[in-house]
Amino acid sequence: MKKRVLLALTMAMATAAMFISPALSDMAGLPSMVVSATGNNTTPSTPAPPTTTPPSQNQPTASGNNTQRPAGGSGAVTVPAPVGSTITVNNQSGFGVAITTPGVSGLAGLAAGETLVPTVSPWGLSQAAVNRAMSLGGQAAYSIDISMVAWKGNDSRNVAQLSAPISIVLQRPEAQDGNTYDFMVIREHNGVLTNLADLDSNPDTITISTDQFSVYTVIYAPKGVFPTAAGSTAKDSVPKTGDQLPVAVPVTVTVCLAALAMTAVALNKKKRA
Repeated sequence: MKKRVLLALTMAMATAAMFISPALSDMAGLPSMVVSATGNNTTPSTPAPPTTTPPSQNQPTASGNNTQRPAGGSGAVTVPAPVGSTITVNNQSGFGVAITTPGVSGLAGLAAGETLVPTVSPWGLSQAAVNRAMSLGGQAAYSIDISMVAWKGNDSRNVAQLSAPISIVLQRPEAQDGNTYDFMVIREHNGVLTNLADLDSNPDTITISTDQFSVYTVIYAPKGVFPTAAGSTAKDSVPKTGDQLPVAVPVTVTVCLAALAMTAVALNKKKRA
């Protein structure tokens, strides 16, 4: 009878650990994690970034806007950049964007004859980004898709990642005064959400460091609310192969192992008796 009670207790503790772990993740601001059997990222929570098309095709992108190759490959900036940019940005988003790192083209692994054109398109807020902003104590302001498009003639391809991070300066939300609010950026890349801190002290701009290009969401909160200091980056919500798991996962394992150890000790005492 006692053996059955101990086994039932063990199962109860293990089950409780399964429910406690997600709660701990939420309290720590870490969303639920899913890793595929092959170690690849799960399906993105947002549509894939729109593909830039040459003028001869002029087909609508996934975001519903026509993104054409700028005449001469120089880019057509439709919104003034918040600061000087080292490379011309084809910006159709309605929000100011500038790249301040020199030599960006050299980090893109361009083939012979290719020209790099950073392209910014409007993008709708995803529920994943809204949830992440809320978990950090803030709200989502706007989303944009930032793509690195390599052109050769009328052919183009997206460069999803550079060989080193670059600095990108974004326009703050118009309705939120930078003297009252702090800002962060959530990057959504291949289903992975990463918190990027504002690296500058200018209340009117948001500077981030990134080497991956997909959807970026600007979030805001009253000063002092965000848990990360300037210059820090939160962990990915869906870790890649080799990444550390959120703290709640080791907690689950520890609780389960402790329950098994208690059962083994109790059964050993019973045999001795």
